[in-house]
Amino acid sequence: MSQPATLADAAALAHDIESRLNQVLIGQQQVVREVLIALISGGHVLIEGVPGLGKTLLRSEEHTSELQSPD
Repeated sequence: MSQPATLADAAALAHDIESRLNQVLIGQQQVVREVLIALISGGHVLIEGVPGLGKTLLRSEEHTSELQSPD
């Protein structure tokens, strides 16, 4: 995946990734957004919660090629 050329391109890419994650993690929009913000800003994330909320799925989905936008 190539680097976004402009801030608008970067924002569009982040929105696309967020939309794709929200299709997989139903009802976890706030978690998805906050994880993306942390990753984009170079921060760390600790996700806690009861079983079945998609924590492990979120972690594995962020590394799949499905999240990459086509060039």
